[in-house]
Amino acid sequence: MRVQGRRQTDSSDEISLGTVARAVWRNKRAIIGPTILIAAAAFVAVNLMTPRFKSEARVLVEGRETSSCGRRPKTADGPRLGRPETVTSQVQLVLSRDLAREVIKELNLAELPEFNAALNEFRRCRSCAPSHPQGPMSMTLEERVLGSYYDRLQAFALDKSRVISIEFQSADRSWRRRSPT
Repeated sequence: MRVQGRRQTDSSDEISLGTVARAVWRNKRAIIGPTILIAAAAFVAVNLMTPRFKSEARVLVEGRETSSCGRRPKTADGPRLGRPETVTSQVQLVLSRDLAREVIKELNLAELPEFNAALNEFRRCRSCAPSHPQGPMSMTLEERVLGSYYDRLQAFALDKSRVISIEFQSADRSWRRRSPT
């Protein structure tokens, strides 16, 4: 008899799936209400956020062959190309203002509100008084576009290699289509 009594007490301590389902159903308003509110808040937050599209390129820095025998120049340290200064100088060329101006001109970035904040401000308030001195209207067109361009561009040398990583972010994934072919 003791064995049967133990079995009864053990089975009464167990929770069945039916019991859990009934408890959830009884408290459905306390569960469904907050769930709907959180889902709605998440939906609104995601739709208000500006999407960011990221493009990345990796460039291997190689030397050009010199002389007719096709050998690469060497220094006492070994190949000239393996020196970190060479790769660093190439990164600086990628980040140069002259190259940035060429890219901006070729892709017509000055015509996009993402790169020219004055277009957004002009659309918001066509008859406003002059902007705050630190606002986008106080800067030249070139300064605005270059600033936005450099905010979205990253170029750096990968450690212990001759590879440069170039990353660019944009809210508009179709900006590449704007380039002349």
